[in-house]
Amino acid sequence: VVVADYNHLFNEGVRDSTLAALGLKLEQLIIVVDEAHNLPERIRSGLERRLTPLLVRNAKPDLEEHLGNVSERLGRGPHTDMIEWTTQVMDALAPLVQGYFARLHTDLAAAADDAVRRRRKGERGVYEPKELEVKAEELLGLINDACDTVDGVSGQTTLTTPAPAATVERLDRLNVLREVLRDAEVEVDPEATQDAESDAQRLGAVLDDLVRFGDTTGHLFCFSPEGRAGRITSHLLDPGLVSGPVLNASAGAVLMSGTLYPPSMYADLLNLPVKRTTVRSYPSPFASQRRPVVVATDVTTTYRQRSPANTARMQEHLRALIQAAPGHAAVFAPS
Repeated sequence: VVVADYNHLFNEGVRDSTLAALGLKLEQLIIVVDEAHNLPERIRSGLERRLTPLLVRNAKPDLEEHLGNVSERLGRGPHTDMIEWTTQVMDALAPLVQGYFARLHTDLAAAADDAVRRRRKGERGVYEPKELEVKAEELLGLINDACDTVDGVSGQTTLTTPAPAATVERLDRLNVLREVLRDAEVEVDPEATQDAESDAQRLGAVLDDLVRFGDTTGHLFCFSPEGRAGRITSHLLDPGLVSGPVLNASAGAVLMSGTLYPPSMYADLLNLPVKRTTVRSYPSPFASQRRPVVVATDVTTTYRQRSPANTARMQEHLRALIQAAPGHAAVFAPS
């Protein structure tokens, strides 16, 4: 029995590492998901990515460090050529992304001005937009333009223009870029968390989303002007795109929760295999009239308001309840 966070199964990168370490395959697992009503939102939030011009610029030095590490360990060869080619693409991509963000700022301001004018004319239900939808094909276009520049397909080339470090077929570009970026070996801040990623790896995760969900209606990229230069955030709208393949590939699964209602809705939301899914709902075994709710107004669990006096009052309330209640008692408290 292995007890783990949702991410160990429903985050692709974490799942691959976890199963490899355990020597197991997804088809061998029987999955038990407790508090399964939280699973859709956990999947959505776990796949939220952010793209900024700074992220793209920082990917280049990350890759240069990665190239040095790999060259020192394995020597030069086709593998280092791919890293060098990816570095060249990041160098070409940075100004394209910078210009694209400037256009998004302009478009958002124009849309907000238009909304103000329409409201002044008396139109109802018109609101100033705070975000703009970004089409996946526009991001793919920027990446392909950068690749074309490196490969000499477009843009101005001179005698000093460096030759491409590798030859990559057009259909393979995105996969090569995301794999190199995701595998970048970079030293991160030692004070950061264990799961801290480099900017190159974060950019690789954005490209992962483009590959996996770019042509689906269950995923959305949005631009907002927040931050120094604005940001593009990826949003997974349909968690079933992630949970469905995982649960369908497993040997079996049990999803349970006291608030998994209606269960058929969650089965649909998580894209459970219809022919293999059984839905059951059970009534509470406890009589409602024997489940009184008592609220103590002189105590709090708010972290900032905790104190020895507050704890003492809680203990006194619990002591009185336990003494008055026949039989056993269980107490559940926040950490």
